[in-house]
Amino acid sequence: SATRALYRWRGFDQPVDQNMDRGSVNFTASPGGWLQVSYDGSLEKFDNQAKDFKHSDIPFPAGQTYNPASDATRPLGFVPDSTLLTNGIRLSKSYANTAWGAGYAHATLEQDTFTNPQTTAHYDTGKTSTDNGYFTVTHQVAPHLGLEGHLKYQRRDNDSTYPVTG
Repeated sequence: SATRALYRWRGFDQPVDQNMDRGSVNFTASPGGWLQVSYDGSLEKFDNQAKDFKHSDIPFPAGQTYNPASDATRPLGFVPDSTLLTNGIRLSKSYANTAWGAGYAHATLEQDTFTNPQTTAHYDTGKTSTDNGYFTVTHQVAPHLGLEGHLKYQRRDNDSTYPVTG
């Protein structure tokens, strides 16, 4: 109905101006043919250069029931800048009937920018880290019989500010 259409969300135009830069390095080596070592690492920066809109930036038609003046600084569509750092190493070795492999990886994602309400409430750290590790061994006992063992480790740590005041 016409009355219902008046209260429908109409949306708004938000310009997009973002940069995503990534640098990575990886290598594999086998020192003396004794062991194989692999490393992967990367640094990724996301930079949102578009304007950070607030509710007070939205022009509402006359007669709307929403009053943005009471919540004028609340973010609308906020996309924070962030940094992602990843590192991983893998080792492997094979013998006559036995092979093993091990690896470890670490990643950290940090929020680099915050809204005014976040900083007012002392939310000034946005950081999440993950760690993963594994060890696998395979042994051929007989031509048609093999054994395999696998250990796995995972940890996630959220070091973001919590609780916040306000």
